[in-house]
Amino acid sequence: MSTSIKVDTPHKSDDQWLEEVRAAHGARAAFYYEMFCELKAEFGEEKALEVLGKTCRSLGLKKAKLYSSKLPDHSAQGFCNYFCSHGSVNNKIFEMESEETSNGKSEGIAYLCRCPLVEGWKAQGVSGDDIEKLCSAAMEFDHGTLEGLSLEGEFETLISKGDSACKLLVKSKESSQV
Repeated sequence: MSTSIKVDTPHKSDDQWLEEVRAAHGARAAFYYEMFCELKAEFGEEKALEVLGKTCRSLGLKKAKLYSSKLPDHSAQGFCNYFCSHGSVNNKIFEMESEETSNGKSEGIAYLCRCPLVEGWKAQGVSGDDIEKLCSAAMEFDHGTLEGLSLEGEFETLISKGDSACKLLVKSKESSQV
């Protein structure tokens, strides 16, 4: 006999859910910062950033396995279109837009117009210099995700450096070796 448990939760608007998810990213930012501070105290800044970056990259590689089956098109432009689609959670969290390049599907551009990690670090009072360092380590998640999908990416602009958006140029590995 199966038993069903009914949980009575108040109805939340999409905006309320979105703010909760952004707050969770803020908590992730706090974790990254605390981990960075502990590792830095124990091993020095360079090693702390190296370990944090490797950990983020490893998580990105694992996330790529989950995304792989969801991508309708495994091209660079297909990746950008999927992640920046107006219905995606990523789009809502990071306020993303995609742009096509003249290189067809072998390249794509994703603009992340908001970053809850940077917002979280700023809210904690983290210095601009440390925000840039933490951002560099956290971007390894994106590089790991792209690597796991046989893609490569380069951030051309960054919110953490004062730009209005993070501009990510995504390329298929084949096109970057030409």
